[in-house]
Amino acid sequence: MPKASKRASAPVSPILPDQFSLVKSKSCAPSLPSIPKRHGYKANRNKIFSPVLLPFELAPRCLEELGKIPFSHWHVPPIEDYALACRIGQEYAAHFVQSLKDDPEGVPNNILSRIVQDIDFTEESDKKGYWVGFFTELSRYLLIGAQKIDVFKELDRSIEEDEKRCAYEEEGEMA
Repeated sequence: MPKASKRASAPVSPILPDQFSLVKSKSCAPSLPSIPKRHGYKANRNKIFSPVLLPFELAPRCLEELGKIPFSHWHVPPIEDYALACRIGQEYAAHFVQSLKDDPEGVPNNILSRIVQDIDFTEESDKKGYWVGFFTELSRYLLIGAQKIDVFKELDRSIEEDEKRCAYEEEGEMA
């Protein structure tokens, strides 16, 4: 008699596919987008023009490409596999959060709003999975972080810090 698998069933997200459904996904085409290589973004610290782009960004690589290649904060390849797109979207979120950790000075630049502006939320193809995975994973990271702090106390601290900085800058302008 064959032994039953003792693999514990992991909780499955209602939006994202579980890891095992990725193995059985409907498309086996060799041209599928790949999961991006994991790395840090410390090289971007204190740089106006970041040498290390996020895996979903598109930008000119040299002066000759300026004006020919538009900058996009959400440039993802076509895909015919929703589950894989969700999985890649999760990786994109991890890259985004890692870039914030490695370059905290970039947080005030509000890159997330630029990413949101460049996403086509009307997309009905399997490409939709990229942003579904991205935002689901971001939500998970937000929850993990929020569980470690009093969010309203942190907001008050941030507002107080901003007010002090603004007052200091106003004093400098008056002098």
